[in-house]
Amino acid sequence: MKCILTLLICLTYLNVNSNVSKVTGKKLNSIVSYNIEGKELQYKKYYNSIIEQLKKQEGFRANIYDDGGFECCGYGQRIKFYPHQITTPLTKLQAEDILKDSFNNHLKGVKKLYPKINKLKALRLAKISYQSGIIKVIKLMQS
Repeated sequence: MKCILTLLICLTYLNVNSNVSKVTGKKLNSIVSYNIEGKELQYKKYYNSIIEQLKKQEGFRANIYDDGGFECCGYGQRIKFYPHQITTPLTKLQAEDILKDSFNNHLKGVKKLYPKINKLKALRLAKISYQSGIIKVIKLMQS
């Protein structure tokens, strides 16, 4: 029982890693990596897979572009959420830092809205939230 509780705590909370964002100067959020029965390893692999999917699907743009009326840069990141941190042209490393930081914020939002949600499902919903907005996630969960 203690092992299961430890696993839930590890998977529920995001830990601050020693990686520092080149853009914000803040420490980047990352997934806690303990090895309890391999479940967190599966979670971390899935997390990394989603980050790679987002990079591929969103595509990288070093300069600001219009995305449906919103100014974006990097991997589909809206400028209004990082107005003082985004300077163009962005490098891929800077854009990936912003992508991870933004995705982790979406993940926290999903977990706050649905505290009892399965961890892998939370990752999938955070991906939808990143791409389409949290309102889309709420509508999906209500139907």
